[in-house]
Amino acid sequence: MGADDDRLMLSSRVFGADYRATLRYAVEHAYAGIEWYFNEFRLPLNPASRDRFFTALADAPSLRFSFHLPTTDVEVGHRDADVAQASLGYLEMYVKLLSAWCSRQPDPPHFTLHVGANSIPMEYLDWETTIAHLSRLRDVAERAGGILCLENLKSGWTNDPKLHLELVEASGVMITLDTGHAASSPLVRSGRKRIAEIIRQLKDRTRHVHLYGHETIDSGRHEPPGSWEEIRETCQALLEISGETGWVLELSTLSDLEATRAVLAGHLEALNRP
Repeated sequence: MGADDDRLMLSSRVFGADYRATLRYAVEHAYAGIEWYFNEFRLPLNPASRDRFFTALADAPSLRFSFHLPTTDVEVGHRDADVAQASLGYLEMYVKLLSAWCSRQPDPPHFTLHVGANSIPMEYLDWETTIAHLSRLRDVAERAGGILCLENLKSGWTNDPKLHLELVEASGVMITLDTGHAASSPLVRSGRKRIAEIIRQLKDRTRHVHLYGHETIDSGRHEPPGSWEEIRETCQALLEISGETGWVLELSTLSDLEATRAVLAGHLEALNRP
């Protein structure tokens, strides 16, 4: 396995709820790990079923794992106190269900969450509630043996690196840096910032990376990069981050996943050379 592959992970969203197929594919195709995408694959409350999942993870010791917490029906900073509290409790449940596995790992896995998911208008959110609930969930994640990371999105507060940093510094969480969301943010699309500038602005708090081309504005589809030149500057900036745990190729189909890997093939190792 080359230096390129030592970094690249895949998202379980490619395989939906079939975690065994996800694990099998990652091992057979020499990926470094998997991010479990809990919008499609939900953790069962039945402990026997959950233990089978954890056993399957343990049976793939060559892989490292991270966890993308649910986003579709969750908003921890919602201005409606009932929605915000229910969302917080739901995500706390997920973290606690994972704690039995996380506590046995040599390195703390990363939990990624969204604020402002699915392009919800920011007037539906409350800034102080967001910070308070992020802080609470950070504590729960740390007790579970993990690290909580707030992802940048293509719209809302976290599409602006200044506001994103304010949120993570006030709440004590870290960052999952999504290059496709950055590419589709108003700052980049308008030419006011380059993706590499955003990466360098956020790099001191970045611990995890999602890498692909861009997210479509209307449908939210993750698109693979069309060429190495499209993401060369992005990857160069990503290599400046210290302490990150892997780059998740966050695509939804096998063809898009492998198209992205093919674009990267050989180039990351070349960037690492003096």
